[in-house]
This record gives sequence, C-alpha cells and structure tokens, in this order.
Amino acid sequence: MLYGGRLLSHLTLDGADELIDLLKVCKQAAIVIDSDKRAPNDNINLTKRRIQTECAVAEHLCWITEGRTIENYLPEKATTKLAQKFGTPEKVDAYDNLFGDSNANKVAFAKEALPSLDSLNVLDLRTRIEALSNKIRTAGRE
Repeated sequence: MLYGGRLLSHLTLDGADELIDLLKVCKQAAIVIDSDKRAPNDNINLTKRRIQTECAVAEHLCWITEGRTIENYLPEKATTKLAQKFGTPEKVDAYDNLFGDSNANKVAFAKEALPSLDSLNVLDLRTRIEALSNKIRTAGRE
C-alpha cells in the first residue's frame, strides 16, 4: 500500500476502531515516513511517533527519514544534474526542501535521478536499506 502525506494519520497497526488497520491490508508492514524536519533537532510529529511506536510493538519496520524527505538521500551529483531541467536547487542539505514551491514532476525527476544513485553512503541510507532488505527477505519466509 502506498500512502502520501496526511493519509498516515488515518492508519494504525494496533487495531484502533476509528483508524484503518494496516495489518488487515497487509500482514507484513514496512513503513517509510518523511521526517519533515527542517533542522536536526526538530521533533517528529505525534502521528509519526505513534506509527513508529506501533511498528515497534508489532515488530514491523518503520523508517523515518534522517533528513527532511526521502529526496534528501539523493547524492549531490543527482541534484546538480537535474536542477536546470526541473527548476530545483543544485545542492541541498539534509533538511532543505528539494522541491520547494516548484511544480516539478516528482515521478519524472525520480526516473531521471536513478542513474545517479550509485552510493548508499548518504545520511543513514545504507543502514535503512539493509534493514528494509532484511525485512523483505524474512517476510517471504513467514
């Protein structure tokens, strides 16, 4: 199941009646959430913390991005290469909003960024990808 933005607040892993029980949709869950942090010491909002706690209790993977969004894992060579075409900044740090107020097509951007993704050594990406890969491998055995 894919979700975006505010839909997360309607999901649960603990069967709360007023929310959509994600585990009824899929028995094996791995949830990736943008932290939306604008600075390293910003707090994660209550919905994200609730989902993180529910995942821990239910022993499901929850990945809250170290930087602001999943796009902040892109290496600089990807953002530099695509900046002119998509109107995005050439360089972004972990807490910048890559797309800002632009109307960039995120799907087209992602497709063009793929060839530049040659390293997992960005923020906590390597650790998170390894954990997600392990979750997927073990889910197939359960």
